[in-house]
Amino acid sequence: MDRARKEAFLNAYKGTLFEFLVAGEFARRFGIYRSYINSLSVNFLNQIKIYELAIRNVDLNLSRKLAQLSRELVDFYLANSKFSKVLEVKLMGDTGEFAETDIYLKTDINDEFISLKLCKENAFINTKSAGSQSFFTKYFNNFKVQEKFNENID
Repeated sequence: MDRARKEAFLNAYKGTLFEFLVAGEFARRFGIYRSYINSLSVNFLNQIKIYELAIRNVDLNLSRKLAQLSRELVDFYLANSKFSKVLEVKLMGDTGEFAETDIYLKTDINDEFISLKLCKENAFINTKSAGSQSFFTKYFNNFKVQEKFNENID
């Protein structure tokens, strides 16, 4: 397999594993991790093991970093959210049920639809992807951060 193809597979593995870890972190924080894991198919869980092993073989530090980033992202999200309890966590993946939604949270006050983008520092971001120009405003009601983010994108 050529280098570009390996890199594409690794990026797909990283993205899927990151979504799994973030959803799991939400579930863990609200005591519903078992329910979250039970909602996933055995085939998907086996895929996750394969993805994690592939990532560890390429870069052990990256595997650890994904776990750390998932915790930090959940910390940030919860600090800027209005709900106090998550009742259900669903990993949406490519179900097509909600376009561009990676993680669904049923909370005590509303439904939350989360789309994740994982990229390297100073990497190109497709500004047309799933509302990058309104993400912080929409999900965190933070106009100042959105404005700064948009300046960096532009």
